[in-house]
Amino acid sequence: MTFPRTLAARLALVVLLACSGPVVAQSVIDQYPAGPLTQRTTEEIQLVFDRHNARFAAVHRRAAMENPALAAGGNIIIRYTIAPNGRVTECQLVSNAFKDPVFERKILQLVMSMQFGAKDVPPFTVERYALRFHDTAEPQRAVPALPSSPPPTPLPLRTSQDVQQAFRRDWQDIHAIYRQAMQQSVELSKGGEIAVSFIIAADGQLQDARLVSSDFDHPVLESQIVQRVALVRFEAGNFAPLRIARYPIPLSPRDLGPMFLGRTMEEVQIGFDKHKLGFSEVFRDASNRNPLLHKGGKIIVSFTIAPDGRVSQAGLVSSSFQQPEFEAQILGVLLSMRFEPKDIPAYSYPNYPIVLFPSKEPAAP
Repeated sequence: MTFPRTLAARLALVVLLACSGPVVAQSVIDQYPAGPLTQRTTEEIQLVFDRHNARFAAVHRRAAMENPALAAGGNIIIRYTIAPNGRVTECQLVSNAFKDPVFERKILQLVMSMQFGAKDVPPFTVERYALRFHDTAEPQRAVPALPSSPPPTPLPLRTSQDVQQAFRRDWQDIHAIYRQAMQQSVELSKGGEIAVSFIIAADGQLQDARLVSSDFDHPVLESQIVQRVALVRFEAGNFAPLRIARYPIPLSPRDLGPMFLGRTMEEVQIGFDKHKLGFSEVFRDASNRNPLLHKGGKIIVSFTIAPDGRVSQAGLVSSSFQQPEFEAQILGVLLSMRFEPKDIPAYSYPNYPIVLFPSKEPAAP
């Protein structure tokens, strides 16, 4: 915005700013965009409010006729959000000097009816916007005064590339947390997404990191990921604080690559698939001797695979059968299994499910 040079233009600008205007504005990103982040300017927002000045004054005048206490005028501070299509999707009362619920509700309804024009930008939230209502007994005019300095230039926002680069630097640490959790819980190997929200401060520190959503039913993993996200640092600079309402973090064993110093779940599953017949035969023989096993069930085992591919240790974690002899036979099949030799440390799985169905081979977990 160019600051006016002539005295008349300056006076006109002061009158415009004295009528109403946003106090603090903050951009809110709901979906993470590519390229530089854009937003609505205070000038275009003010122009829309200027076009509705007469409607606001009319609502105030009619309310003052019913409630003379409103005639003295005062301020109403509101918070509102403008959607990309230009509609106001949310409007809340922050503070006001009137204490008249009926009048306040009509003002909020008027703001909700305003149209700011469609624009290809993220939803834009104005945290504090002052609506100033003058004494209805006096002419509504602003007292002109020359500003002591030009209006401040809005601070730039960080770009999506800035955010991506910062997370790329910490990607290995974040995936190391996932890898560690997956070693303790095989169910995590299916992968998924954890989404977080946070605020990037001007000094580059990340504040108010929170969990938004998760594909994992694993509070420990989710908490550790959020704590690690809070340690991500951005380059300090002359930037406005930026709130990211949803940042997705995809987690998958395929993304671990050379960092995954163990056996992949695909390798382990192939080994179990090769021994389905062995598990089925043990289950069928045991079912013929004990009818209680006919309905099937699930056995959860723990085991360790040595570097040469042998199962060096196997244990029972839980079982729906409650048949010690049958469960010992299942562990015997597990100990007989062989995996491909690999130049890696011995790798342990603390809870692997083996599901057994009547007259069927073991189902893949």
